Amino acid sequence: MRSPHYLSIKFSLLPIKLSLFLIVQLFLTLLYAQVPYSMDSLAIQGDQKATKQSLKTDFTQSSIFDQPYQFTTPGTMRGEEQEAPFISQLITLINQARTKIDICVYEFNYQPMIDAVLSAKNRGVQVRFVGDGDEVGTSGYLALQNQQIPMSLRPVSSYIMHNKFMVIDGEIVFSGSMNFSSTDTMKNNNNMIFIRHVGLASQYTTEFNQMFSGVFGTRKIANPSFMPTLTATGSMQAYFGPKENLLNVVLNHLQGVPKRVYFMIFSFTHPSISARLLELKALGTEIIGIFDESQANNAYSQDEVIALGGIATFFDGNENNIGFSGGKLHHKVMIIEYEQEKIVINGSYNWSKAATLNNDEHVVVSKGNSAFTQFAKEFCRRWDEAVLHPSSIPYQQEPPLCVELRTPPLIKLKIISAFVDPIGKDLGEEYVVVKNVGNVPIDLSNWRFGDLMSDFRHVFAPGSFLNVNAELKIYDRGIHTDGINSSSGTLSLNNTGDSIKIFNQLNVEVDRWDYLESQIREGVLLLR
Repeated sequence: MRSPHYLSIKFSLLPIKLSLFLIVQLFLTLLYAQVPYSMDSLAIQGDQKATKQSLKTDFTQSSIFDQPYQFTTPGTMRGEEQEAPFISQLITLINQARTKIDICVYEFNYQPMIDAVLSAKNRGVQVRFVGDGDEVGTSGYLALQNQQIPMSLRPVSSYIMHNKFMVIDGEIVFSGSMNFSSTDTMKNNNNMIFIRHVGLASQYTTEFNQMFSGVFGTRKIANPSFMPTLTATGSMQAYFGPKENLLNVVLNHLQGVPKRVYFMIFSFTHPSISARLLELKALGTEIIGIFDESQANNAYSQDEVIALGGIATFFDGNENNIGFSGGKLHHKVMIIEYEQEKIVINGSYNWSKAATLNNDEHVVVSKGNSAFTQFAKEFCRRWDEAVLHPSSIPYQQEPPLCVELRTPPLIKLKIISAFVDPIGKDLGEEYVVVKNVGNVPIDLSNWRFGDLMSDFRHVFAPGSFLNVNAELKIYDRGIHTDGINSSSGTLSLNNTGDSIKIFNQLNVEVDRWDYLESQIREGVLLLR
């Protein structure tokens, strides 16, 4: 039987609610249009002061916000499960809520979280709940109803309200793939993001308010994605379906030819994504995928398609279950690496037609090294447990990204050659060649090199990078297409012997090459 709290408004009031919603949404759109969110836009404007102020305003120094990407720890067998530390941190945030808590989730039965929410309501915090009619008889829903907490549930149908997010005090957002259930917190592999940001929280609240007013699925008004939200570690951008096409969000981030794509997915039945992955495979992209084994049994699952297409494909190794309950790879994660950009896509959105066209879903697109590294580490942990798909190409080696993450970073720039004595006049023809002989790209911003007379023959400009095994030629001056010119306009490589030295941004000497007059021949490149 439906809950008496099933709808929070009468349909006769719906046009008024929607009109008010449109006015608020227009105001927020105009407001955010004035704010530069992305790190790139701030850098282009040179407004470093504004960047620092934004970070100071929007983020606490709490560890959960310093490391916002969190993962459950179910183990692989019964008895190995542990409550991940972020669960207790979330409950602490609920206990510290001052004014309001908006909960939008499919499953809600994890008792410690139920207790924290009820306690918040009893001390005067406004609590609102959006869920799905299929779950109305479960313990968390019933507990909220018994305490007369306002609820709005999507009507029972073949489509669902599948979001998993919470907004606390209009500034803290907690979102990802994890239902607030005992199974998802303890037995399934899930991810969640914590962030304190008023702008992003406002966008989630706008989406919440539509559903709280009884408007779900395709009846909703599109909640436009504003400019990427600046975070302490990169940027985030939220998208909400089905009015925003979440399939296109995924495909749009695969428009180029990335270096690699790794993914972990619960349900993957949409042929458009598998088709694009196969195209990228043919273009040379390194692709590895891990499927939840139970969902891969679906007749429409794309695991067989991509495995037979030559993509390394695996089943998850989580067996912490009883029957169908638990033991799931519940992630919906794609990790994308371009040469100059690193992207993570996560959220509640499974890659299916129902999730694309009808369900209430969301995804978050995070850009930057922090999100990429943390989700890549989670991928590597799951790969350690995974089992090769029977139709997959043989794949015994460790994924290259995992090798890179587990290898201590070696930052090493080496002088490999110098053209000390060109034929005729030396000016405009002298050069030094440096090479990245480490195992990670080097940010050369404010690195420098010099000689016995000056330590500042060349200072690398901010934003200078050198990839692994890449070489760079630095001329003294002139017009050259195969290198750059020194910042000082002179190298002054002494033909009677000299010393070339490299200093990092901390003024530490990282390489030095002493050469002798006896080694020099006019017009001959001097090799180290």
